[in-house]
Amino acid sequence: MSGGISRFPYVIYSHRLLYWALRNGTWQQQHDLMGLIFRAFYAEDVYLGPENLAKMAGEVGLDAAAALDYLHTDEDDQEVRSLAQKSSQGGVNGVPSFFINRKFVFSGAQDPAKIARAIVAA
Repeated sequence: MSGGISRFPYVIYSHRLLYWALRNGTWQQQHDLMGLIFRAFYAEDVYLGPENLAKMAGEVGLDAAAALDYLHTDEDDQEVRSLAQKSSQGGVNGVPSFFINRKFVFSGAQDPAKIARAIVAA
């Protein structure tokens, strides 16, 4: 983790964009976008404002202009906040969060052996 960003982003932009990406693209595009967002913030010191996020959406084959227009509205804001709150109430308080057979198992970075044991136990 670089820690080189001088200001913390308004994370709802990223969450809303991922929500939008799944509705306007494929799960694979959403997955790839998530990877770009994580790499940009944690490794490349990129500020996750609307313009940078929209550019990343374009990099995974989504309409960058439509993504930027979307981020400049408050569309889905309450829905995304509600989903985040439900996740938090369900025990998700870190990333990554692991669910096996639709049940929350643990969140946060884990030892690979612990992950393997959880999968085998399931």
